[in-house]
Amino acid sequence: MTVLIIGGAYQGKLEYAKSLSIFDGTVADGAELGKAEYADGPTCVNRLHLFIRRLLDEGLESGEISRLILENVSDRIIICDDICGGIVPIDKRENHWRETTGRLLCELTEKADIVLRIQCGITRILKGEALC
Repeated sequence: MTVLIIGGAYQGKLEYAKSLSIFDGTVADGAELGKAEYADGPTCVNRLHLFIRRLLDEGLESGEISRLILENVSDRIIICDDICGGIVPIDKRENHWRETTGRLLCELTEKADIVLRIQCGITRILKGEALC
């Protein structure tokens, strides 16, 4: 089962993920996660948006990033900040990161069994049924 949790920063996404029955206690931080570590499959990946940024900084193309992430999403909880709203950045690199993340979230939404949005600690089910 794949669970995608999205929302703004500091809204309670990780805390909610830890309450799910499929959570096994392991959390990988996207800011520190490597490609090989991701492929090996930590149960919960937090801050996916920072993992995407690291991969872009390493020179991977958007398509390569999508393939890497989408081929390894089964039986995972994926947590990502919603960074795609607001003012479009002037910096092309920042804009490319936001666009890559937004497009990947659309693809992840299609593959995920459950998609949740958490805002101010309130969980809304966008796809699937709630897990306890």
